[in-house]
Amino acid sequence: MSMDDKENALIFDTHAHYDDEAFDKDRESVIASLPAGGIGTAVDVASTAASIPIVVRIAEEHEHLLAAVGVHPSECAEMSQKDMDLIEEMLKHPKVKAIGEIGLDYHWPEPERSIQKKWFSRQLDLALKTDMPVIIHSRDAAEDTYLCLREFCRKRKDAGLSGSPGVIHCYSYSPEQAREYVKMGFYIGIGGALTFKNSKKLRTVAQETPLANIVLETDCPYMAPVPHRGERNSSLFLPFVAEELSVIKGMDKEEIIRQTASNARKLYRLDGSVSGLSLRQTVRQIAKKAERIRMPDILNPGETLRILDKYGIHARKKYGQNFLIDRGVVSDIIEASGITKEDCVLEIGPGIGSMTWHLARSAGKQSQAGPCRYAVGLRKCHDSLERHTEDRPSQSRRGVQRRTAAEGRCEPSVLHYDTDSYAAPCRTGVF
Repeated sequence: MSMDDKENALIFDTHAHYDDEAFDKDRESVIASLPAGGIGTAVDVASTAASIPIVVRIAEEHEHLLAAVGVHPSECAEMSQKDMDLIEEMLKHPKVKAIGEIGLDYHWPEPERSIQKKWFSRQLDLALKTDMPVIIHSRDAAEDTYLCLREFCRKRKDAGLSGSPGVIHCYSYSPEQAREYVKMGFYIGIGGALTFKNSKKLRTVAQETPLANIVLETDCPYMAPVPHRGERNSSLFLPFVAEELSVIKGMDKEEIIRQTASNARKLYRLDGSVSGLSLRQTVRQIAKKAERIRMPDILNPGETLRILDKYGIHARKKYGQNFLIDRGVVSDIIEASGITKEDCVLEIGPGIGSMTWHLARSAGKQSQAGPCRYAVGLRKCHDSLERHTEDRPSQSRRGVQRRTAAEGRCEPSVLHYDTDSYAAPCRTGVF
């Protein structure tokens, strides 16, 4: 079983409040018991400005907890720029994976709707600036929430941002509106309310929404599922929600857990996929930076890693060039990579791109990165590979289909150079 399969075999609670005073007496024991109870990960979500440093600290202290920072609409009356600065600063913490919970709540007359909209908009702008997913709370505010999020998604598209914009937490609106949110890229958060007798509308939403767009949540200590309704909720009760969803979907409970955990990892960008700027925009930013790098720096792999980290590029799989000295390894790597037409192969460096050439045959898109005066480019990759294999007769050519450069689906790009520890002039990743 792969590491991803192991992680997805455990339930992922996308929304909890372990900072709540309801856990003051036994917080540590409850959190410590989660893995044994089948819970792989839980996200502690802030609701007030005061709770922001607390959820971050709790996440720091527990390996299987993450955090989200933001101010709940019912708690925004006293918000200030200082609170916004705190949220932005906390977003730099490696355990913080989202902005939330934020949104609109018109169930009570206070805070005034104009104040709620102001701080909802401000926090959405911060999510746009930092490209963080958002956790949305919306109660009795369907139309205004939808209009705000539609504009938010329009701005994300204009900015070239990729990945899901976030999750509609504790979804309570119509199946029709759920479909619209799914089209916008949002996940639908489903928790204990699914087990309630009066949850007909939510059950319809759960039935009609593709499982690929659903995540599980508790909102603990609130919203405990049947048969624990009325008790203090915790992530340990999520198996009841997974069981109910499996009945509604007509699927195995294990598949519900696996798919929703995988969805959660995508939502919070824990799957290693590229987030932030689109590949094209990221490539341009790296190119701009690369042109200012001196050649001695370019030869330093640490410089490349620093740049990739700065722009948020994280490959699902990385490949060095040591395959060049081992007959038959190429085919094994290609088979293990699991590349599909939905993937993009990005080569960082001006080298001959032999590994990229092999990997890119199965991908839908390719690009190369390297300063223009050093880049060879994927369009020259075929001829370079021919010369390279002639120079190294021991290299396996098993399973390699020859084709001309004109047949490639290559994007000419000018980017960045790197060498890795195997002294080969490129670093290849699949995104």
